[in-house]
Amino acid sequence: MMEPKNPQDHAIILEFKVQDTDEKELANTVREALRQIEEKNYQANLMAKGIPGGA
Repeated sequence: MMEPKNPQDHAIILEFKVQDTDEKELANTVREALRQIEEKNYQANLMAKGIPGGA
């Protein structure tokens, strides 16, 4: 997670994944990364610091 120097700017959330053998398609790995971002609730942590959430 990269927080902006200016709290009025948006942060960048990245989740690096390695494709598991049970994930047949890259799309499955991407879905897992997105699920993990939502599960860890990174956006709420940023908003608590006054950094605006993105869409």
